[in-house]
Amino acid sequence: MAATVLNHIALMVEDPERMKDFYCRWFGFEELNRTDDGSVYVTDGHFNMGLLKKGAASWESDQWLGPHHVGLTVESVRDVERRLQEFYPDIRLERRPAQDPYSEYRLQDPEKNVIIHLSEKGYGVDPTATGRVPGIKHIATINHDMPAQFAFWQKVFELPNANRTEAELEEHIVLTLGEDHRKWRSTDDAPFCGDGFMNLAILPFRAGRATGSEGKGFDHFGMLCPEPRDKAEAVLSAVPGTRLLNRPPDRQTEYRFVDPEGNHFDLSSKKGWKVSPDKWANLSTMAEAARA
Repeated sequence: MAATVLNHIALMVEDPERMKDFYCRWFGFEELNRTDDGSVYVTDGHFNMGLLKKGAASWESDQWLGPHHVGLTVESVRDVERRLQEFYPDIRLERRPAQDPYSEYRLQDPEKNVIIHLSEKGYGVDPTATGRVPGIKHIATINHDMPAQFAFWQKVFELPNANRTEAELEEHIVLTLGEDHRKWRSTDDAPFCGDGFMNLAILPFRAGRATGSEGKGFDHFGMLCPEPRDKAEAVLSAVPGTRLLNRPPDRQTEYRFVDPEGNHFDLSSKKGWKVSPDKWANLSTMAEAARA
């Protein structure tokens, strides 16, 4: 296992049961755990997604609706603390309450924007499993100083650079627009890093795009999904309040979906996400992993 694996996110929601049913029915997630207060945790086999009950998840001091925090499985919390002391001495680890079923510590990034949970014991899933398809392969954060935030994730959590090459970027544009794309100019200058399983985007803050309270939390997550358009149309016809949006051609995804409580997630098929300097998580690589 890599020293750091990004394999947990939490959404603060009004109705965890409804949200559990949504992700399990339409995207093949399975219930992993639930707490006495009504929060529910689901998984795709590699990733743990917490659906926290707003007002009842007593171990969370912040109760805004929407994307809430990300979580990492780490080999050593003390190693993380040592790197914080070396590079970011003003950032302190906070011990998590005993009621938290998974996380042992938490911290905030230098901009106090993203809440990051840490666990040595993990999040109830195998961090080395590739997971299933559909499955979560991407998390996006919002940031004011992208280079500084990129350096933070690399220095503290030792996540390697997962930026696309110019050839990879052009390939994604061609997949959307075809060969005749000479008028298109990419605006995707955000940096990416990865843990070998997941892609983490360091996106720019833009007024009106932030989710959560005052823009805190992460912005969205992304799922690898076969035939995402067909899947989305089936969901749209059956689940009130859901929406489908197209993504720009230079993104590592084809569609943006909005779940029943307004949380955004991307759906990618052929493109997938780059998860390390020389590795992609897409339908081809997932099929190869399943055969191995």
